[in-house]
This record gives sequence, structure tokens and C-alpha cells, in this order.
Amino acid sequence: MVATTKSAKPRETRVRRWFKLLGCAGLSLLLALLLGVVVLEWVLRANSNHYLGPPAALNGLYEVRDPRTFGLTPGWVGEQTIEGRATSISINSLGMRGAEIEPKQPGETRVLVLGDSFVFGHGVAQQETIPVRLEVRLAQAIGARVVVGNCGVAGHGTRNLPMV
Repeated sequence: MVATTKSAKPRETRVRRWFKLLGCAGLSLLLALLLGVVVLEWVLRANSNHYLGPPAALNGLYEVRDPRTFGLTPGWVGEQTIEGRATSISINSLGMRGAEIEPKQPGETRVLVLGDSFVFGHGVAQQETIPVRLEVRLAQAIGARVVVGNCGVAGHGTRNLPMV
């Protein structure tokens, strides 16, 4: 019986070593893969153009500001068709999606939302955009007039805004 116990113990130790080795190798592989994906994402973001193509191809909705940035053309009105769904878009004189913003009224709260295509409302009607829904909910919550400006630009984020 003593001999059986001694021979089982070294085998058990070998199995544990194999599991540890496989676990470390798997974790190392997973970390290397994650690092590779992060580096690839960084390279693509640093060197890619707008995913919708060059701004000139979008019928005047975008204006080129310098070789690496572009924004919405103030006063542009038109329609975009995305996956068969036509969406009316209007850009106000301030270069934001939506109606013109009137001078601030007493007691009015104002919010400016910055972002990319999610904020802009790429492919959705004006009343379905995040800023419009936020405006409605904030007005209900505080019981006062709220104006939310939509500074979303598809393909852009805060990293593309000029430093002031």
C-alpha cells in the first residue's frame, strides 16, 4: 500500500505541472492576441479615412477643414439613404444637426452633445437622435425649457475637435 501511495503522488504532481504549463501558455497567447488587436486598432484609427468615404462624395454634407479633418456644412439640407431607408437631414447655421437655435431664454438650460455617428443620428430621423431624446427627458425631469445641441459628426469624435 505504501508503494502505491508513493507512485500516485509523482503522477499527480506531473499532471498539475502540465495544467499549470497549459494555463500559462493559454494566458500568454490570450494577452498577445489582445495586444495585437489593440495595436491594430490604433494603427487603423491613426491612418484611416472616414468610413463613409471621402467627404466630397457625400453631396456637400461635409466640408473639408484641413487635410485630416472635416465637419458638417452649415445650412446644408438634404437626404441620405442608408440601407434603403431615406432620412431627411438639416444642418443649422452653427454646423449642428437640427433646427436653428434661438437666443437663450431666461431659465433655459442648454446642453451640447459631442460625438460621432451615434450622436449625429446616422441613419435615423431627427426626432430619433440621442440629443433630441435627451432634450425631452431633461425637460420632463427638471420641469423647465431645455435645448440640446447636436454636435455629432459621423466618423469623428472629440479627438477630431480643434484645440482652443
